[in-house]
Amino acid sequence: IKPSGTGASLKIQNPSGTDKIVMNSSGVMTTLPPGMVIEEFVSPCDGSSITVQSGTYTVQNVTGSQSLTTTHADVDGSVIDYTPPTGTQTVIYTFDFMFRYDDKDPLTHFKLLLDNDSGTATEVTNSRFNIAFSETNVAAELKQSFRWAFNIGGSTTVATGRVATWTSARTIKLQAREYNSDYEGILHQTGHWDGGGTDQFSQPVIGIKALA
Repeated sequence: IKPSGTGASLKIQNPSGTDKIVMNSSGVMTTLPPGMVIEEFVSPCDGSSITVQSGTYTVQNVTGSQSLTTTHADVDGSVIDYTPPTGTQTVIYTFDFMFRYDDKDPLTHFKLLLDNDSGTATEVTNSRFNIAFSETNVAAELKQSFRWAFNIGGSTTVATGRVATWTSARTIKLQAREYNSDYEGILHQTGHWDGGGTDQFSQPVIGIKALA
């Protein structure tokens, strides 16, 4: 049996009940042991287009710092539309970015969103996190590494980002806001460099990994 159409594939359950056997559009059978990396890409958020098994993905182009407000806004560079390849049971999303103080004691809230089955961005509430510093750390700066795993199969669970099926593009993104105007922080920028108080742009990095 050979599927038709560009990128078409056929998934067959191995008689052992564990490994997945996938036939690609060229009629080639591939066995995918559970936990195997099917595809992966990582890129600076510089507008690059990257081609992997499931398609070509263009990352956002971030060229400067981002100041936040008291309303949640998309974190520059964090937005990507992704369709996992056939046989994927887990999608791992990563986003690395620089955070620095603006006020002496910044407090910033972050949340993760994934499109639901209707294409509406929906918060993964169990992923919420803050970045905060006390007033004793008036020059606090850090590189933040965020990672979340979206499981596929079973019942949809909004709080964890689990989806029953994922066969077309869904948007993944982070959003952030400041606690209030007295607790401000800045993204994608340092506050010091080479022994001085010179701001430096720090480009974020985004990554996707699909596991069988």
